[in-house]
Amino acid sequence: MNDAFGERLALPPTMSALAKTELLGRKGGRGFYTYENGREKEVNGEIYTSLGATLPAERKELPEQDILDRALLAMVNEAARVLEDGIVQSAGDVDLGMITGTGFPPFRGGLLRWADAIGMQQVLRRLEELHAQHGARFEPAPLIRERAAAGRGFY
Repeated sequence: MNDAFGERLALPPTMSALAKTELLGRKGGRGFYTYENGREKEVNGEIYTSLGATLPAERKELPEQDILDRALLAMVNEAARVLEDGIVQSAGDVDLGMITGTGFPPFRGGLLRWADAIGMQQVLRRLEELHAQHGARFEPAPLIRERAAAGRGFY
């Protein structure tokens, strides 16, 4: 993904370090957790040693809303780009794919229906804040800017 999208989807140093280990997760029996009979058994303390210097010196607590925004708004932003690029034809195509392919909660109507419920101006405002704090991965897609300026959503 990094080769195709650069800094927008840069792999965090922790994940790069993890890729170089034997800690493959469920399929290898060890990852962030240890597994027994394919089920999580306990947190794998070995992971911290394997990741070494890539782990932050101190754990940073993030508000739950920040975690949600950073995960979901990055997806909304990329979904806007695939719409702009004509990779998908409609917001409904994105939402169907997110519900059936990733398990996005169907009662939310899909990722872009969820974004519309928040409001495009709010999505843009929050992406701009995240862009200022965290860089390119949150730079708002032109379609989001356009729809927010026009007072329109994805639907």
